[in-house]
This record gives sequence, C-alpha cells and structure tokens, in this order.
Amino acid sequence: MKRTLILPVIIALATLTGCPSAGIYRSAKTLEKGESDFGMSFSYVNIKTKYTGDDPDLQGAESYGISLPNLIPELNYHIGVGNNMEVGGRIALGSLMMELDFKYRFYTDGKLHMAVQPAVGYRTAVIVKGTHFTMPLLMTYELSDMVSLNAFVYSSYIKWEPTDGTPDPDSDDNAWFVEGVTLGGGFGVKITGENFYIMPAIDFSRLVVSTNGDRSDWVTDFVIFGVSFGWIGGKEMKKLKEMDHKLDRIENKIDRM
Repeated sequence: MKRTLILPVIIALATLTGCPSAGIYRSAKTLEKGESDFGMSFSYVNIKTKYTGDDPDLQGAESYGISLPNLIPELNYHIGVGNNMEVGGRIALGSLMMELDFKYRFYTDGKLHMAVQPAVGYRTAVIVKGTHFTMPLLMTYELSDMVSLNAFVYSSYIKWEPTDGTPDPDSDDNAWFVEGVTLGGGFGVKITGENFYIMPAIDFSRLVVSTNGDRSDWVTDFVIFGVSFGWIGGKEMKKLKEMDHKLDRIENKIDRM
C-alpha cells in the first residue's frame, strides 16, 4: 500500500465513523425497573491526524485537522430491567450506525455511582462497513437531586472493510481493510428535572489503526463537544402503583375496624 494513501484513508474513516459519541455516556446511575430513557445528542468534533513513524520523508509532516458539526441527532433508548441494570441502544443517523448496550452499576453509596456499559455495534457508511466493541467505565457523583458530575474512560475495538470487494494484495484499495483501537475519556455535567435532563460533555480520544495486520504510523486524535437531551418515562406509572398500594392498605385497615 502506498504511504500517500494512508492519511486520506484514516481521515475518511475517522469522519465516516462519526468517532466516539458522548451521548451514550450520560450517567453511571441506572434506571429503575420499568423506567425508560429516550434521548438525542448533538456534537461538534475536531479531528487531527499526525505521523508518528520514523520515515525521514514524513517526519515533521504537518498535521491534518478538520472540524465538523454533527447536526443530525444521534438517538438512544434505554429501559431499566432490574436492580442496577438497564439495556438499550442507539442509532447514529449521520454514520448509519446501530449499537446495543448493557449497563451494570456495580457500586453506589448514595451519591457516588460506578458502572460498566459494554456495547457492540455495526455500521455501513457508503464505502465502508464494519463492527465495533466498546467497554466504558462510568462514574457519577451527585451534587444534588438535580445536578451530577459524570466522568468516563473507555476503549473500543473497530474493524472496517469496503462495502464491495475483497482484499487484493496488489491493490491500494487494501487501505480500506482496517482494524483499530480507540482509547478515550471525558467528563460532563447532568442537570435533571422531573422528567427531563440536559448534559453537556467533552470527550478526548485517540485512534490507532492497522491495515492488513501492519500498524499504521498515523494516529488520529478526537475532541468532541457534545450536548445530550433526554426524557425519562415510567415514573408516572410507578407513582400510580404506589398510590394504589397505599389506598389498598388504607382500605384493609378500615375493613379491620
């Protein structure tokens, strides 16, 4: 594969994949059983690719950067399924990506919450298609009933290939057969009302790729400024059930009198 093709391939792939999304990392808290969360996220992404190898012709090469607003919302839906557990998924319309995830909160002391949220996804972005697996570690600290601080770190494995065609040892098109690992982290603030929340967040990550088993000497850094909006459902039904239960208890007491 020609070195001259590596840089545009990485930039194109990084742009098409939409990079990591802050939308999914909204909180380490989990929904109560029967509660649901529907949300959408918008973001502004800065992508910068630079050469880190030892080729004298490329050392000192100028970094390539691009900034992209993502005005097409990313949609997500989650539902509480049990104690400290929820399941759901998201759809990134801009990069034609679908993902399923499972969150498990393994620690809480009332204010501090910690959880893992493994996810697996698939996307097809016109010229490339592929799968990815992500493992984030989430932490939330509640400052009050309405405001909480969220932080996260994560690692993702990605594998892409052209939507049409197979590897050809003599073709530069092999640059599109890519495997990569992303490491990242970030933080955000979540402001919650009765049934609505808003969460601005910032995400930093680095993508390192290999083509046909050969590690590329180019790395791609992402900075994502995102804001997520969400609506919590199921609380009204829970309150009605609690009210019915209280009324039943009152009726039983009256009957015993």
